[in-house]
Amino acid sequence: MRPVYFVIFAALAGCGSIGPCGSIGRSGPVGASPGPQVPWDGSCLAAVDLPCASGSASLVGQVDLDLALLVDMAFENSPETRRLWHGARAAAARSGTALSPLFPQIVAGGAVAREWQEGNGSHGRSTVGAVPSLSLTWRLFSFGSDLASARAARCNLQAANLIHGRSLQTLLFRVQSAYFSLNAAEATVEARAAALREAEELLALAESRFQAGLENRQNYLQARAAMLQARHGWEESRALVEQRRAALAEVVGVRVSSQFRIRRSQLPEGAAVEEDVEAIVARALRCRPDLLSLQAQLDAVRAGERAARGASLPRLVASVSADRLRTGGGGTERDAVASLGLSWDLFTGFERTARRMERREEAAMALESLRGAELRAVGEIWSAYQDHRAALRQLESARGLLAAADEAFHACEIAYRAGLCSFHELLAVQNRFAGAREGLVAAECRFSLSLAALAHAGGDLHCVGH
Repeated sequence: MRPVYFVIFAALAGCGSIGPCGSIGRSGPVGASPGPQVPWDGSCLAAVDLPCASGSASLVGQVDLDLALLVDMAFENSPETRRLWHGARAAAARSGTALSPLFPQIVAGGAVAREWQEGNGSHGRSTVGAVPSLSLTWRLFSFGSDLASARAARCNLQAANLIHGRSLQTLLFRVQSAYFSLNAAEATVEARAAALREAEELLALAESRFQAGLENRQNYLQARAAMLQARHGWEESRALVEQRRAALAEVVGVRVSSQFRIRRSQLPEGAAVEEDVEAIVARALRCRPDLLSLQAQLDAVRAGERAARGASLPRLVASVSADRLRTGGGGTERDAVASLGLSWDLFTGFERTARRMERREEAAMALESLRGAELRAVGEIWSAYQDHRAALRQLESARGLLAAADEAFHACEIAYRAGLCSFHELLAVQNRFAGAREGLVAAECRFSLSLAALAHAGGDLHCVGH
């Protein structure tokens, strides 16, 4: 049995419900994750405990890379995850901007003023002085419009963080897929190298028997053709290894070279998923970041609709201002004003009516997008689960077939040397043995890929494969 390499990385998604978009207070905004390689831990996603990746590119050529280190390097190098991380940070800044109307606005100013006064029948006089001023304005009540805008900004921030977390999961799946494909290609090289050695041994055996007059020339030529075909397949598999190596290096974000090598390990026992598909679906609907992101976007649009509704109602505003005038003669004049006013835009050209309608239709669109995404997610999980079960059955069959083909080949080889079977029978059995080797490699690769696909579809990579 040839090893296939499988490592399921740490969790990128935990379980729980989406964070409280509506719980907006007068504190600062929720921020983004601390780095592009770490998912946000503000709601359903949990931070990943990654090894330090500083100088990851320098590790290439010094050590054989396992899956965990490859994922770490990909997280550090991926432009897409970095772009989404910067987008989440921009959303955090917009969330802070949306909170500003909830706080008082303080404005300080100053001016230099000159005043002319003219008397009746006398010369006029002028006064020059400095006028510093300070004013405070606070919108005390707006029927929830400002608070709803802040909720919308926070939900958009939450959606951006969740999209970034899903991008890390997708990148992990891509690294796993490329890693397992390279594993399978290298294992295929080993399988075909073993088949080439066997074909060379059969050729040597046929040649010796032909020279001794115990075999005809036709069988000798068939053995030679079988050996050349085995060599052709071996060279072809070596070229495939380099193609898969380049694909993995591209996903990881480093330059491909002959020193870019992976570490191989055995497929762990008990790796099959025993959980029921309905349980995986239920957890994905609670925890999958892209679904939670769509829910957060829906909450943001609904909050925007409430903000547009509140904007058509009156606003209660308090203001305090004070200034101080210093005259040229050394005198000082002080002035302070406090007011509490009501502001109401009675008519704005139907702009607010159109905006409320726009927000209402956007909410309906967001709801349908969420429903469609949930249906697609359930379909993905169902397909991935059934593919995983089929891959498990194929893996068991491939192991049994390899054991039977191995035993049949050695028995037929002994019988051929004893003259109890023909060369055609021996060659057919050897071909079946070589096919069984490659079949096991393909079955192990498909099983590993099915685990990764099911984990990605479920949105919870921690519980799958452990």
